[in-house]
Amino acid sequence: MKLEEMMGEDAIPEAEILDANDNVIHVIFCIRPDADEDTERLFQESKVDGVVTGLIGVDDTMHLHLRDGFERDLKLIVKDDQLARDLLKLFKIGTVRLVARGTWIRTENGWSPEVNKCVVQSFEPLESTPFSTILERVAQIPGNGWNDVQDPMGTWDNIRGIH
Repeated sequence: MKLEEMMGEDAIPEAEILDANDNVIHVIFCIRPDADEDTERLFQESKVDGVVTGLIGVDDTMHLHLRDGFERDLKLIVKDDQLARDLLKLFKIGTVRLVARGTWIRTENGWSPEVNKCVVQSFEPLESTPFSTILERVAQIPGNGWNDVQDPMGTWDNIRGIH
């Protein structure tokens, strides 16, 4: 993939190559990928969970990179400086739930924010305690059913069809 195409996917309109004296020696313009007319799109406010993997400041907006549970690298826009600073504190340290407003596209894994077309409105860090630890705690409570189960995690996997 060419640099111009990568810039287009990230919605970066142009970049300048500078010499040692900060003189512009070349300007690169992006090549925007053609919109897929068959892709379903809608404008909505919705939530997406993932791990913050990057935040790039461009001008009055920042581009947030998020890795979701389907291993997709999502790119959203952050317009609020304080929100950006707060998100950056969570860089690669746990899952966050973002509320984003903009264009969402239909994918094989459900609705996903279109690249750089959704603006983050707010977020909340999600609990990072492993489910197995939570289930162990629940199994210690007398009389709830899980207390009598020999292998709570194995039983849970069996209920979920995970073998």
